[in-house]
Amino acid sequence: MGVYSSAGDWYWWLLLPVFLGSATCVFLFSGLSSFLDRWDLPAAVFPFNIIIILYLLCTGPEHPYFPHHSIKPPGALEPNATELIVIRGIPLGVGQIFACGDLGPSLLILGAVFLYSPLLAVHALLGSAVGTLTGLSMAVRHESLYSGLSGFNGALGCMAVGGFFIFSLWTHLFAIASAFFSAYADIALSNLMGTVGLPACSWAATLVATLMLLLTGSLAAYRIPTGQVRAPERNLQLRKKNNNNTEFP
Repeated sequence: MGVYSSAGDWYWWLLLPVFLGSATCVFLFSGLSSFLDRWDLPAAVFPFNIIIILYLLCTGPEHPYFPHHSIKPPGALEPNATELIVIRGIPLGVGQIFACGDLGPSLLILGAVFLYSPLLAVHALLGSAVGTLTGLSMAVRHESLYSGLSGFNGALGCMAVGGFFIFSLWTHLFAIASAFFSAYADIALSNLMGTVGLPACSWAATLVATLMLLLTGSLAAYRIPTGQVRAPERNLQLRKKNNNNTEFP
């Protein structure tokens, strides 16, 4: 809400919808968790995505108390071509998960992820790179590439699948595929929702990762039950300790 607000800095009245929206997210998370638990699926960030879209729909760019910026579709054409240096957008794609568009704090966020799990940090960087490459292939606005907005859904999709499956070559490739699907879905949803001035938030990564977790077949044996997910390195250690049994301990 703070990122999209156009009421200026230190607009204290914004705390009211922030408090109410945050509290509502808790109730939605509880309800969705009970509903999705029958398929062993996480509620993930469905509550956040639902609340932020409802808030933006209820207010609008011209709202007298809670105005917000109108969102442009990422596929909108730009009149001037500029030199395209998008490497900087890859770490920013990780930072944009937390609405951070500055390089220094984004590197700190990536460093914190690395301290927790090097494998998860690798998936985050790979996913962001895939998202940026996807944005290039679809000729999205340069601003989306430079700021990391093209990469953060890919990073989320890659991290989610990489974290919910025991690490192996095939699950690693599966996570990268999830990053591609998330990035393309984000462009499609952003173009669709941008026509009415709304952001796609992280709907793409959330929906794609949820579908990926419903996978059946040989890769399903590597799937970790939602309540037992830990750092990827720890998951791998537990699987090896369990003598490569198909049932997670």
